[in-house]
This record gives sequence, C-alpha cells and structure tokens, in this order.
Amino acid sequence: METLQILIQQMITDISFEIARLDEVRLSMFLRWLRSHSRRFRAAGPIKIQNWESFDTPIKNELGRWLTALPIEWLPAEYHLIRTELAWWRKVDDRNLLRLLMLVMKK
Repeated sequence: METLQILIQQMITDISFEIARLDEVRLSMFLRWLRSHSRRFRAAGPIKIQNWESFDTPIKNELGRWLTALPIEWLPAEYHLIRTELAWWRKVDDRNLLRLLMLVMKK
C-alpha cells in the first residue's frame, strides 16, 4: 500500500508540474475539462486561481483524493489521459483557443 501512495504522489507531482506550465486561460479550460471528466472534481468546490501558490495545494489535494479513490488498474490510463490533455492545452494554437473560448461563452 505504501508503494501505491508513493506512485500516486509522483503522479500528483508530475501533473501539478504540467498544470503550472499552463497560462491562465489554458489552465481554466483544462480545469473545465477536468470537472467534466471527473465526478469527484465536479463535486469539489471551485478552485480559485489567484496565483500558483494559492492554487497548488488545493489542486494537489483534489488530485490525491481522486486518484486514491480510483481502482488501481485505472491509474495508468487516467494518468496518461490527464497528461495527454495537459499537453494538448499547452500546444493548442491561439486561433483554436479563441474558437473554444467562444463556444464556451455561448453556453
């Protein structure tokens, strides 16, 4: 069990490092995706993004609760999915980002 907790902590560290690389708009869109992907994140209170220091602990806590609650066999796939989504948001060009923002604002 201790090995599992170490693995989950490493996943949280890697994911939070990638999250910190996003600008504010991409971060907001990623969090929107994460909330739609996970009931646990939907149920969590809003995470305010004032600066990285105030955001880092709450997001790590939510990731920890979520990953710990997953069946162990789901962890690799969820970790890969989150990392893939983060990479996509980091690389999306400004034109497509603007289009996505316009779609979100229409809802």
